[in-house]
Formats: sequence, C-alpha cells, structure tokens
Amino acid sequence: MSPSKVPSRLPSSPLRSSERPLVTTVVAPRQRPSSRYNSSQDLPDLNCMFDRLLNQIHSKHNNRQNDPRPFEVLWKKTCAELGERKNATAYAQWKQQSIIKNASDYEALSNELAREWADTTVKQDEDGQQTCIFSFPERFEELKRQHEALKPRAKIKIDDILEVAIAYWIEARNAFNEQDSLRSLHALLECNFYLGMTYSPKTESESKREIASKAPLSSRDALEEIAFEVMRDFVVPDKLESMDFVLEEIVKQIRVHPGGSEALQDYDKHVQKRKPTNEHIDHRVADALAKWGKSGKPYKRMKPVYDRIRKEFEEKQVSAKHKARNM
Repeated sequence: MSPSKVPSRLPSSPLRSSERPLVTTVVAPRQRPSSRYNSSQDLPDLNCMFDRLLNQIHSKHNNRQNDPRPFEVLWKKTCAELGERKNATAYAQWKQQSIIKNASDYEALSNELAREWADTTVKQDEDGQQTCIFSFPERFEELKRQHEALKPRAKIKIDDILEVAIAYWIEARNAFNEQDSLRSLHALLECNFYLGMTYSPKTESESKREIASKAPLSSRDALEEIAFEVMRDFVVPDKLESMDFVLEEIVKQIRVHPGGSEALQDYDKHVQKRKPTNEHIDHRVADALAKWGKSGKPYKRMKPVYDRIRKEFEEKQVSAKHKARNM
C-alpha cells in the first residue's frame, strides 16, 4: 500500500461542537408572549409555534408560486404520500431522489468512493496528525474528482420543498399530540430547515416568469389577469337568480377595476374580428369566464376560484329557499 499524496489529513474530518470557541450570552429581558424563541426566559408555546409555521408554509405556497394549486390540494397530496412513506425522513429522502435527475449516477459514484474509503488504513503520528493510506490512491483521487464534478441536476419547485416541511410539521404535531415534546421539537427543527429554503432569493424560473410578465400581454391574457384578481376577492351578493347573473356582476366589477375597461374593449375587438356578434359584451365575457372556469382551459387557475364562487352561490340559493319556506 502506498500513502495518498493528498490529503495528509482525513478529508472529511468533522467539526466538534465541544471544541468551538464561545462567547458569553445573557438572557434577554422579559418580552411579550411570542410564537418564536426570543432569547428571553419565556420560551414560546408549542401550540403557537405550530400555528406560526403552518401560516408561514401557507404564505410561502401562495407567494412564491406561479398559478399555484390550492393549498388544501398540496396538503392532501402530502398526507397521501406521507401515509405511503410512513415518516417524514423517508418522505424527504424520496422527494430528494425524485427531483434529482442524475441521482443514480451520483449514488453509484458515492458507493464506489465508500468502497475505496473502506479499503484504507489510518496512521496517527506522535502529534496526533492522521494520515490515510489507500490501496489505490490514484483511483481514489480520480473517483473523488468525478464525484465533486458531478453536480446534481434538479428542477426544484417551491412546493417540492414545502411538501417536506409539511411532512415534518405533521410528524411534529403527531408527537406533540402524544405528549412527546422532545421528538416534536426535533421534527419542528427539520420543518424549519426546509421552510427556510423557501426564503432564498428568486429562483431562475421565477426570474424568467417575472421577465415574461413584463412583456406585452395578449388581449385575452390581460383580461384573464384582471378577471382572476376580481374573482379571487369576489363575494356573491344575495338575491342573484343564476350563475349567469353572478358572472355578469363580476364583469361589472372588472369594468371598474384599474385597467379593466381597457382590457374588456381590447378583448372585444379581438373577438369581434374573429367572430362578429350583436350580443352585449357583458354577456360574451360572462360566457368566456364560465368556459374558463368549468374546463380550466386556457387558464387552469380560473377553475378553483370559479368553483368557489359557484359553491357560494349554491349555498345562498339553498339558504334563501329555506328562509322562504319558513316565512
């Protein structure tokens, strides 16, 4: 066996927390109750921590996505997969493997390196310096070079990371419900770790979407953008006879929305060139919103808000009939 030229020390020598230099820290003055650690003598309430993390996950899902699926859909998807994987750690490992396109190559090199590393001896001199002696040092160095050069290829979405955060949140909450506070805290640490990843600067795909959003929109895209904003915040008023009337009410709100009137006129010109009609623009746009909401095409995000409005309308209709019978 010949000694390795580099490194003379163990290449993966771990840092030890007990050997790190420290400075004195003091407990902060008592502060108002908080859902997070604030260095005071009052530790946060775990229930409040769960609520804060849950709302942060929800906020990141809504704010960092382009046309996100409803949060409840993401939550149910994670629950179903977590049921299959049995625990959050297995979920995190599965998710990592599923998004790394060259995971098999990476794993194969890692296994070869591990085998080469296993076939070594370590000598320690009088000063405590450790030296690795490899059976085939050139091969080890070549494998190490290949391993370092092989970068994981992954197309990661924010929701991929949030799925893992949700999995650890659920595991933490289960432990909390079983009065296992220590396990709960450890699972929350992992949840915080994955949630923290979503606080990174804009991803490349997000930057590209932002650039695209500044490009001129087609008349239909511009109308859809405003329609979505109006429908997202729309509350169904009482005493509307049908969904057609509801949609026409939405069109009226689009008209007074900033830029809405211009978007309606541009869309109308486009439609009239393609298929002239004498039908009032409000009726035609209401029909278009119904088609977009029912089929999800061409804009998938219209369907969830349309379904919510339809359900709200149906509930008010049932309530009105119930009141009429009891009069």
